[in-house]
Amino acid sequence: MNLAALYQSEGKLSDAYKFYEQSLHLAKKINHHYLTANLLSNLANLYILFGAAPEARTVLDESMQIATQHQLPYWLAYNEILRGDLAFLQNNFSSASTCYHKAFGLFEKQKLKREQAIVTNNLFELGFYSQVSVQELEKLGHTPS
Repeated sequence: MNLAALYQSEGKLSDAYKFYEQSLHLAKKINHHYLTANLLSNLANLYILFGAAPEARTVLDESMQIATQHQLPYWLAYNEILRGDLAFLQNNFSSASTCYHKAFGLFEKQKLKREQAIVTNNLFELGFYSQVSVQELEKLGHTPS
C-alpha cells in the first residue's frame, strides 16, 4: 500500500492504481475490514482524480458499507469527504457542501483537528469555485437555481 501512496503522490496514477488493487485483493483475502475500507477509499480518491465518477461511486459505496457495518468512524467521515469531492467533480456544489459539513462534524466528534482542517480547506475551495460558476452563469444571462 505504501508504494501505491508514493506513486499517487508522484502523480503516477496508473502505477498507484495497480498497487492499490493488489493491496485490496490481499486485504479482502485476510478479511481485514479497516484496511479494506482504507484501500477502497484510496481507490475512490484515485478514480476521482481520473475523473471516473461511476467507478469512484462504486468503490466508495463499498467502502461506506464496510465502514458502517464494522463501525469505522474515521472511514465514515473520510468517505464523506470523498462523496463531497465526487459531487464537486460533477458540479453539484450543494451536495458537496452537505458532504463536507457532515465530514467536518464526524471528525469533530473524533477530535481530529488535522482532518477538520482538510475539510475546511475543501469548503473554502468549494466556495471559490461555486462563486466562479455563479458568476459565469450570470454572464451568460442565467441565474442559478
